[in-house]
Amino acid sequence: MVIDSIFMAFRNLYRHKLRTFLTVLGIIIGTCSVATIYSVGTGGRQQIVGVFKTFGIDGLVISSPSSAAGISTKSLTMQDIELVENNLREVNAALPVLMEQTKVGIHKFSTDAYTLGVSDQNSGIAGIVPKYGRGFTQNDVNTDGRVCIVDTELARRMYKRENIVGKQIDLTISGVQSPFTVVGVVENADSTIGSLVGAFAPTLIYVPYTTVMDLTGDDSFESFAVQLKSDANVSISKEKIISQLESSNGITGYRTENMSQHEEKIEDIIGLVTMIISAVAAVSLIVGGIGVMTVMLVAVNERKREIGLKKAIGATRRDILLEFIIEAIAISLFGGAVGIGLSYLLSAFSERLIGIEAAPNLTISILSLLFCAIIGIIFSVYPARKAAALDPIDCLKYE
Repeated sequence: MVIDSIFMAFRNLYRHKLRTFLTVLGIIIGTCSVATIYSVGTGGRQQIVGVFKTFGIDGLVISSPSSAAGISTKSLTMQDIELVENNLREVNAALPVLMEQTKVGIHKFSTDAYTLGVSDQNSGIAGIVPKYGRGFTQNDVNTDGRVCIVDTELARRMYKRENIVGKQIDLTISGVQSPFTVVGVVENADSTIGSLVGAFAPTLIYVPYTTVMDLTGDDSFESFAVQLKSDANVSISKEKIISQLESSNGITGYRTENMSQHEEKIEDIIGLVTMIISAVAAVSLIVGGIGVMTVMLVAVNERKREIGLKKAIGATRRDILLEFIIEAIAISLFGGAVGIGLSYLLSAFSERLIGIEAAPNLTISILSLLFCAIIGIIFSVYPARKAAALDPIDCLKYE
């Protein structure tokens, strides 16, 4: 009898194709919105964290003691970094934090940017992986080389193409203008941030840290970033680094900041925003459910004579109830399946459309389908009970 109810439900849906389509459309839009927003939010969270890791956000930052006025002094040197790298097995790499505001120009093009001083350990703290060309070599660092790495966005703005390896650009650092040769081009580091928060993300140009020191005339710096090994305990490592610096330099007051905590906060904030927006989008699923109930109520009135005839020849209340519930579930599940399929399609093109690579989640897709089925059941119970409770005599007399 269940098979007969399923067959009758699909026959009735097919009989009113346009009405069925419009009802399904509400479920499609709701499901697609929820799944797509969650996918884009998850992908955006991964990309943003990846961008922040470029600044060493997945490690520790060691800062100089503050002066009496509370301003951090430039008392750290390369000897301090070498001391930490050579004496502490927990340390994978260390790099001075040297960021200077600069002006980049070529021919008639000019724009403001920031130079970030890095070492030849590109796969370590800085996480620079060139799309074209190469990273910095030990020779670039040792000779204060006038070489740089730019991102694809800046390359297109300057030369109308991405691969500009070998080209020269002028950088003004600390008031000193010098020609730099582009040795590498990386993917646009701030594309994700720019997509989400507008034009606030800085344009970064990477140069050897020794070059920044040479142009600024500073042999010391305020802070340096430390990347720990995967098995290192952050709290213990932090104490060891501070102790090493204090005993070596004979001064106290060094400060540390665990950047991994900021990464977790960033992930939590973006995750919360994604959940809130997804919840708002899920309201459209409720609206779609109300649409399903409305159509079912209309169907009850339309099919009174049919219901009366079925009851007259032996159909039970359970049979009528089941038929209407199956109809609503079929609408909801079909709409949910199409909505999820459309979401996966939109996710595949999300990077081209909004600059963020979406990350579809199978669990969310399954939960969305389950939610659609629940909506179908909830919003069909009242019409189904109303149909099942009809008196067959009254139904047969209904015009």
